[in-house]
Amino acid sequence: MPIKTSRFDVDIITQSLSEIIVRNKYGAFQTSEGPYGPILTPAEITIINISGKGIIYGGFFQVSGGNPPDDNIRVELDGVSSIFTGIDTFKDRNLVEPLITPLYLTLYDQVNNYYTLGFSSGITFEQSVKVIYDCNTGGAFLYWLFYYATI
Repeated sequence: MPIKTSRFDVDIITQSLSEIIVRNKYGAFQTSEGPYGPILTPAEITIINISGKGIIYGGFFQVSGGNPPDDNIRVELDGVSSIFTGIDTFKDRNLVEPLITPLYLTLYDQVNNYYTLGFSSGITFEQSVKVIYDCNTGGAFLYWLFYYATI
């Protein structure tokens, strides 16, 4: 009599699957980190520029000084840009949960003039990922920590 390991008999040879999911193999965990600033005059600055296939694991972007609610930020994946989105837009639309958009609001502090956005995890890219900050007023200090891996 065969030994059973479950309550159900399973015939592995004749079994079929409607879908097979294969996990991509990414390289080592990497970071892109930086302070930048102060931005003395209005300018558009690419703060993250990564080429190749990969995945975003998360991270954050913080801005202080100047007038960050008047500034904009955009994520570009594989050459396709999101629209420049103002920090006030994240607050006004209550975009505070990850995975709804590539960026989400985690801190909106008008008293201390600190604003933080998180990077949603699990977003893959085939060619590149860029994050661009559009400082409209000058005086801003930027800091970011971006977690990713490339193949």
